Amino acid sequence: MSNPGVSSVYVRYRLAGLAIDDFRLSVESAAAPGACPLKISHLWREKGLVRSATRTVPPGTLQMDYSVETTPGSVISNEAIILECPAAVTP
Repeated sequence: MSNPGVSSVYVRYRLAGLAIDDFRLSVESAAAPGACPLKISHLWREKGLVRSATRTVPPGTLQMDYSVETTPGSVISNEAIILECPAAVTP
C-alpha cells in the first residue's frame, strides 16, 4: 500500500445466504483522516436488472451501520462495492 502508516485494510460484510467471490482494492491518493466524506456504492444484478445503492459516510465518522434493501427471494449477483473519497471542490 502507498499510504504511510497503513499496512492492512479489513472489509467486513454480512449477507443472507450470499457470498462475494472476488475483492479488488485500489488506492489512488492519500487524504488526511476525516478530510472528506466516504462514498460507498453497491452494484448488483437482481432478477436480471442492474441495481445500485449509494451511501455517504460523513467526514470524521469512525463507525456507521447501514443496509441495502433488495427484493426478498430474488436471485442476487454482486457486481462491485466501490469506496470513494471524492476530491474537495475548490472555488
